Amino acid sequence: MAQWTRQQLQELISNGQPLPSLNGADLIDQDLSGLDLARADLSYAHFEGADLSEATLRGAILFGAKGSGSCLRRADLRNTNLTAADLSQSDLTEALLDGANLSGTNLSGAWGVDRGSLAVAGAIAHADADKEIRIDPTTRAAPVDLHTGDVLRIDVVQPAGGYQWAVVEPPDPVLDAAEPERHERTAEVREGQGPLGAEAAVTLRFRARRPGQVSLRLVLARQWEHGEPLNEVAVDVRVLPTPALPASAPGEGRRRKG
Repeated sequence: MAQWTRQQLQELISNGQPLPSLNGADLIDQDLSGLDLARADLSYAHFEGADLSEATLRGAILFGAKGSGSCLRRADLRNTNLTAADLSQSDLTEALLDGANLSGTNLSGAWGVDRGSLAVAGAIAHADADKEIRIDPTTRAAPVDLHTGDVLRIDVVQPAGGYQWAVVEPPDPVLDAAEPERHERTAEVREGQGPLGAEAAVTLRFRARRPGQVSLRLVLARQWEHGEPLNEVAVDVRVLPTPALPASAPGEGRRRKG
């Protein structure tokens, strides 16, 4: 995860240089207040606890970004894509949200957000309980029911030998796929010593984007080989609509600036 500081970003902006992709960037606890980050790609970036008050993020992409406890007070978030982002416990007081896409955004405990203000701003918003549905693909037969914003988790084993799990039938636009997460690896095998790679447990996640039905098909195969895959997983998914974000009193998020 690449780390960026305020000074680095400010130097690029001051020199008129285009911002690089900040996809997956580490901006945790950074002071980014007042910076012009319009149209920046901050997908999957981590800015938990960061101060983005009065920052310009107009038209930026923050898909799947993690910003719990951040300060976005008076920030310009117009036409910003915040789909599936985590803004829980954040301060959004007086933030500009006209045209922002908040589908599947976690706003639990956020300050300055209610259904009325989002409707006036024309933001697209849905309640998100940030619920993760975990299934065992070896035993699951019935369709999986999700609501928009829910996450479907599938745990599979990826053997050694260069095999990889891949989505054969892309789930978009009903589901959005996150990058596979590998964990619990067996003993590493160095290059030239033993079989290629190492066995790993792999977690695949898919976030429900909009209501609809999809047949999710995953295959385990070597990318350079053709023919029948080593293994296959098929899951039928139904995505149901989630009620609109309810009006509520401000939560207990941190106020970083007065």
